[in-house]
Amino acid sequence: MTSLLKQHLEERGDDFFCCLKPEHVEMEWAWEELSKEKLNEGLDNGCVALNEDETWQHLGIESHNGIAWHCFRHRHHPKTKRREYLLISTSKEFEKDYEDLFGNK
Repeated sequence: MTSLLKQHLEERGDDFFCCLKPEHVEMEWAWEELSKEKLNEGLDNGCVALNEDETWQHLGIESHNGIAWHCFRHRHHPKTKRREYLLISTSKEFEKDYEDLFGNK
């Protein structure tokens, strides 16, 4: 974890939330990681998991225990037929991008 990210998490009490633009490279990485999750194994398009017009939604990036995570929600997953949440850790590149995302140089 970069010292700047660690400092930011400590100052915010280890709690922050942010959203990225859909075209940000981190988002492409996050959707790819979501498709690899065990819950999505065997689905035609795991990062979508279409079921009754419901799909995975990226809720944002938040911190837990000093680690930044992508938070995903599916309101009616095709395997479990219930609401599911998944946390996927951010990429190593995200820490490098962190300074640009929050305007800290």
